[in-house]
Amino acid sequence: AGNVSVNKSTATTTVTTTTTPEPTTTTVTTTTQYEVPFVTDNTNVDSPIKDTDTTVTVDPANKTEFDIKPSQAEKTPTNSVNVDITVGLKNFDSKNEFFNYADLVIDMSNMPEGSIITGVDAASAIIADGSGAKVVIDPENPYIVHLMNVNTQALSENDILFTLHVQVPETAKAGEYSVSFGNGSVIYRITKEDPLTITPVSSDNIDLSVKAPVVITDAKITDKEIVNVSMSSAGLEHSYYYSYQSSLVDINGIIASGDIKITWSNGDVTYEKAVDLTELLYVSDDARPSKMYDGKNFVYLADVMLKSEDYKDYADGAKIGEFSVLIGQKGDINLDHSVATLDATVALKENAAKQFGGSILSDIVKNAQLGENSEFYTNDMFADFAQFLGDVNGSKNIETLDATYILKFNAAKQFGGPDWDQEAEWNKLIG
Repeated sequence: AGNVSVNKSTATTTVTTTTTPEPTTTTVTTTTQYEVPFVTDNTNVDSPIKDTDTTVTVDPANKTEFDIKPSQAEKTPTNSVNVDITVGLKNFDSKNEFFNYADLVIDMSNMPEGSIITGVDAASAIIADGSGAKVVIDPENPYIVHLMNVNTQALSENDILFTLHVQVPETAKAGEYSVSFGNGSVIYRITKEDPLTITPVSSDNIDLSVKAPVVITDAKITDKEIVNVSMSSAGLEHSYYYSYQSSLVDINGIIASGDIKITWSNGDVTYEKAVDLTELLYVSDDARPSKMYDGKNFVYLADVMLKSEDYKDYADGAKIGEFSVLIGQKGDINLDHSVATLDATVALKENAAKQFGGSILSDIVKNAQLGENSEFYTNDMFADFAQFLGDVNGSKNIETLDATYILKFNAAKQFGGPDWDQEAEWNKLIG
């Protein structure tokens, strides 16, 4: 979206005050001609604004105003401070009025040295017709905010238009500061008439001289706690394993987040929302295929742990969830928990079926005893796992060579003792 600039060509304003029983009203008659070129996708569009003669009656006791609500900034030991200032409207007739665009000037001169505006969020959730309001900071003047295509028909009293993020430097001293608004700010209101007219809202109609107090204290963080932890294993990159593998199962692709509850020395409590906790995750030491496999099941659950000295409940590590993996014996393509001549026969049949674009593995799965937690996986997933176990040479296909290796492995097994190393035997056979 492009920036909006307003060039005033002519303007005369007559203000008449009429004394009546409470509430007193002020009538503002404005005759104005405005040229409002605005740029979208590098295309100039002429504004339909014409000469207007509009009368606006204002009730001083119920006039429309910006509603400015800042959060309280807390000075932290190590980080700069972010102050959120919500900008809303109060006493706005959302049923009969809306404004299409505005320039909002922000005065940061009373803030600590080094304070900056880091961003503006458009409150698109309040746009009922999906017009998609744009709220941007002027790149040439970071203290002017442009609101474009704002349809406030869906606004109720005190709804938030957008949020300003003001960053206060770590070196800021404790004290009371303020962000001011005004000094050239202007909202252009569209009244529902035929034809539509657009008029600037004067200071008699909207009060832009408000100040948002920003209080910075010397409070220190006394406690941090993770609350509302959530974990997802949807992106897990690796979930098939051989039963002899002794390394920990892989958690790459598992993500976690949570809200951080922060308690301060002055008794205040604040929250950091949806903090990424993925780097703090690990799996328990028991999550090793060689420890998990019992010769009866193919599906196993691994515990996901979270550990961080920054949070007392997780200083020694604690479980936040679990995920499933498939573990079986290498060469066990028929899923019966053993590697035998029958597996070589199935490998040859699968290879033959592949020559004609088919597969017998789905039928193998249907007849297999899959064990506990098998409902976590579909038959197609188990067929893919059977291929993983049968593809002993890692060629991504079931070949006659796989059948040969399975027969050789089975023969060697007949002479293996209780400490026979399956992994070493496979490495010797395949290289």
